[in-house]
This record gives sequence, structure tokens and C-alpha cells, in this order.
Amino acid sequence: MKDFFKVVTELQNKPEPFAIATVVKIVGSSSAKPAAKAIINQVGDVVYGWVGGGCAEALIREEALKCLAKETTALIDVQMKAEKLEEGMACGGEMQVFIEPIIPQPTLWIFGHNRLAQVLCEFAVTLGFNVNIFDQEADQAFFSCATKVLNGRLEDCLSQMKNIDYVVIATLHINDSQLLKAILSTTVHHIAVIASRKRAALLLETCDKKTLPRIYAPAGLDLGAQTPEEIALSVLSEIVLCRRKGTGQMLRK
Repeated sequence: MKDFFKVVTELQNKPEPFAIATVVKIVGSSSAKPAAKAIINQVGDVVYGWVGGGCAEALIREEALKCLAKETTALIDVQMKAEKLEEGMACGGEMQVFIEPIIPQPTLWIFGHNRLAQVLCEFAVTLGFNVNIFDQEADQAFFSCATKVLNGRLEDCLSQMKNIDYVVIATLHINDSQLLKAILSTTVHHIAVIASRKRAALLLETCDKKTLPRIYAPAGLDLGAQTPEEIALSVLSEIVLCRRKGTGQMLRK
């Protein structure tokens, strides 16, 4: 049987989201013991360990998927006091299980080498993103805080993108339509295009209607932004809003 930490490392290196379920308390009779652990992958399968069989495992798997979706931990009570077998879990006890989602660090891909792209990079690193820059004229000195600065073939860049990643097209270039279509061939779910309303509308007209929900153009929230710093804040605020499933409303009542 694989070592717990080896399985965790393998999943983190893929990278894939997963959850760790740990039994923290037992009252009465239970098949699982305190400190027992299970690793549950992003589709709800137990890929390591055991925290109880049958209905207990099914409940824990279900709660793990909820924690992954919300990116929050949970302490759940599993009751096993059914009087009849057909009523559910009849071990006679109960247990508390702590579920911790492990979410891979997302990567923000920025296309462009202008001041706006530079500020986007700086802000995104502060927010905890890995940042990759792609542009034929970009250099590491200009994007000193970026994880990677890529100048090679676009195809090599596209092959590295994952479905948890985010993209911002900040090139403001005549070839943005071709670039957008190329990125749409990947699995990234959020593609932001910095453009005016008119230019964004023209870009969207060139795309398949089925792909439009993935495209945020013009990118950003309406903050009345004017400077590169304010525009970057607007774009990244929209990404955080989508990622954390916020409302975008003012907190003040």
C-alpha cells in the first residue's frame, strides 16, 4: 500500500484538487478509529485510506465534494445509530470527521509585455497566483516576480495550460482574435480580454457562441479605472469574484 504522504505528493504534482478526511473523534462503536485518514479525489473516489465503509464512506465522499466546490473545510458528524439495517448505518456509535480540501495554486497566464501586463503580474503574485508571461518581446527583468517568462512557440505555452488556470490577454494587438481562438482550444475556464466595448464585441463575433461563457470581454469590473494600476485591479477583482463566487456588491448596507 502506498504511503499517505506519497499519494498526497503525487496528487499535488499533477496538480489535482483533492480532500483529506480525518477521523477526529469516536463515540461508541465504529469500524474506523481516531486519526484514520482517507484521500478523496476531485470526482469523489477514495484513492487512499479508509474512514468507514458503506453509508459512512458515501456520506464523507459527498461532503468532501462539497468542500472542494466551496474550497472550505468542514467538521461533520456521522451518526451510525440506526435500529434496523434498512435504515442506514447501524454500528451503534458516531464519529466526527474533519475534511480539508487541498486546492492547487492556480496559474495566471498573461499575454503581453506592456506596463499593464507588468502591473497585472505584480498584483497577481500578491494575491497568491503563480504567474506565467507569454510574449515574444517579454523579458525576466521586466517581469521580475513572474514564475515563468516564455518567448517560444505559442503551441508550447498552450500545452501547459490547465483547467484551473486563468488567462488575461493584455496585448491590445491586432492579432488578438487568433490568440483568443488558440486559447479557447485549451481547457482553461476563464479567459479575460482587456479591450474597449467596441473592440471586445468585434472579437466575440469571431468566436463560436458555445465558447462565449468562458470569455470575459471587456475584462474587469466597472471601477471607473483609468490608470494601468486601476485597470489591473479591475481585471483581477473580476477574477477573484468568479473564483470565490462572490456577489460583487458593496458590503456596506
